[in-house]
Amino acid sequence: MRLFFALLFILSLQVTSSQNPAPEVVLSHSGIVVGETFEVQIDKAKYSVDRFLGIPYAEKPLGKLRFAPPVKHDGWSGKTNATKLPAACWQYIPGGFDLKNKGAAMWVNNTEMSEDCLYLNVWRPSGNQQTKLPVMVWVYGGGFTSGTSTLETYDGKILAGKHSVIVVSMQYRLGAFGFLRIQPDSRNSDNRAVGNMGLKDQLMALEWVQNEIKYFNGDPNQVTVFGESAGAVSVSALWISPKAKGLFKRAITQSASVLARWGLHDEQTANHRATVFSKACGCPEPSKSRTKTLDCLQDKTPLDLVNSLDSVNEDESSTRSELMYEMFFSKMNASQLGPGPFPGWATSSRLYFDVPFTVVVDEDLLPKHPLDLIRSADFRQQPELLTGVNQDEGIYFVLYGLAMNDTKFLHDDGTITIPDPIKKAGAREPLIPGGPLADFHWITALQFLSKQDLLPGVSNLPAVFYDLPMNISLIKTYGNPDESKLTELEVIQRLSDLASDLDFVCPTLALADVIARQPNATVFLYLFTQTSSKLPWPSWVGVMHGYEIPFVFGMPRSVEFTTAFYDFTEDEKEFSDKMQDYWVNFAKTGNPNAANTNNWPQYKSNSDKSKGPSEPDHLILGQQMRTGSRLHHHACEMWLHQMEAQRNIVNQMRDKTFPVSNAATIGRFFSQKNMAA
Repeated sequence: MRLFFALLFILSLQVTSSQNPAPEVVLSHSGIVVGETFEVQIDKAKYSVDRFLGIPYAEKPLGKLRFAPPVKHDGWSGKTNATKLPAACWQYIPGGFDLKNKGAAMWVNNTEMSEDCLYLNVWRPSGNQQTKLPVMVWVYGGGFTSGTSTLETYDGKILAGKHSVIVVSMQYRLGAFGFLRIQPDSRNSDNRAVGNMGLKDQLMALEWVQNEIKYFNGDPNQVTVFGESAGAVSVSALWISPKAKGLFKRAITQSASVLARWGLHDEQTANHRATVFSKACGCPEPSKSRTKTLDCLQDKTPLDLVNSLDSVNEDESSTRSELMYEMFFSKMNASQLGPGPFPGWATSSRLYFDVPFTVVVDEDLLPKHPLDLIRSADFRQQPELLTGVNQDEGIYFVLYGLAMNDTKFLHDDGTITIPDPIKKAGAREPLIPGGPLADFHWITALQFLSKQDLLPGVSNLPAVFYDLPMNISLIKTYGNPDESKLTELEVIQRLSDLASDLDFVCPTLALADVIARQPNATVFLYLFTQTSSKLPWPSWVGVMHGYEIPFVFGMPRSVEFTTAFYDFTEDEKEFSDKMQDYWVNFAKTGNPNAANTNNWPQYKSNSDKSKGPSEPDHLILGQQMRTGSRLHHHACEMWLHQMEAQRNIVNQMRDKTFPVSNAATIGRFFSQKNMAA
């Protein structure tokens, strides 16, 4: 591990150091920050870039400031060196093939971990600029449990040097440090663990940008915030928050939004998870004494807090298992059930992907649900959004979440090892001799669906939609899933499609659609379909979650990145150039298209009556750039509307208020889906 980090450090020195004096910037508090100047070579062109690393924007969140909102840094007198990458905030410690495969190792944090981590980094073109430059602020992802701004793939040198923008990235607190919420007590003013502390870190970093970026020759009125995954959840949450008004002009969200089920918890969920977590840490229940619980958590080591995070997922798994047993299996006999509290032919009741602590509606940063805030009169007057998803968002999480991370699946020949129940379900075989066939209804329900969807007549719809074999009469009414045997790769691809739509594509489209309905809104949508042909993953994994980022930051032309991880072809380097142009054009003008071109169509809401059924509404970003229309429209209609409609039907049937017309509506939906296929 140390050798790996040492190699990265040595490689970082391969950027040519300039002989010019070290750049110095005097900040508003009169303290001076001293950086470094480098020459970045791209083909035959050379660009001079100033880099400032590890600038403190908040006080160290230590002692009583653990779990507290950030406190603005007071500044310093004299000079401080900004030439060293800051520490990563405490997070899950990687292991296994994360360290063995360079396609995964690119996400492993490359600095030590510390609670003293609230620092930011700035890249700018060297020399005296005639005008103030647009600013692009990056927010990293990692499920709010991992990630760091210091990764090589987030290096802002190429964006800053080649495209004449200021690039900023910040660290923010993760896990319980950044997102634990214990119900506030109105009887005292203790502001620890009120939720969204990590989001408030980002907010304070943006306030720093407003106050200080002009001294780096940046324009505080031309700030674009962009982020991926949990970073995109953060960007969209801040973009909507009344507290962030005036801090940035435009938003770019890659592969997620705050409307994702994992991107936002209500207070009840957040408080329950805090109780589970506190117990796992050996602390009193918050409901008995909030102060005693916090004081106890205050005494725990950072590693204790990180290691206790998994208790939240285990509790969720136990609850789901009990619910599934009660709803579906309690009347089955032992031979049907197999061993355990749920069917032996299902894998686990643990969600394939879950975030222990995330953004929460908190009466402060997010005083209402995001949809209510967007629809309010106080929302942005001219919202400008660029957003999109990758072609195979779900595959990464399916491979991890379904315990497929055996190193065999990384072999060059594409060999994979998948759990026996899933293999048998695809092969239409019973797991237990003489028992029922392994059934994807239970697999998808147990490992993919939210608790609210674990209802008879609801939980089976996704398996029907994605053509996964089942043993239920529903298929006679709503569709006919492929009854032939499925290969392992076919099983994985269909589960990946399900996961992609559920947790990434449809929440992204939901945000794009509701924003596009607002007056004077400008929305641009993309589908990313490109990957590196030299990426050290099997080709069947496709275009995974997160792998657009190297193209956005210009890593195909970075000697440091390609030496440490993997290389790119010349065509892929040129494609990366186009990606950067689109992102920077949007940051500069609110439109990704270059002047006098209109290759990327503006997105219109699907509720817009002027929108034609085949009207182009997004750009497909690949080697062959082309437009598309109604991205994953039918799948998102199911996840965003039909599942809710079916839940209502089930509840109405229980209340004996069920209108027959509702059943016909669901039936027509699946008939249309089959015809579309």
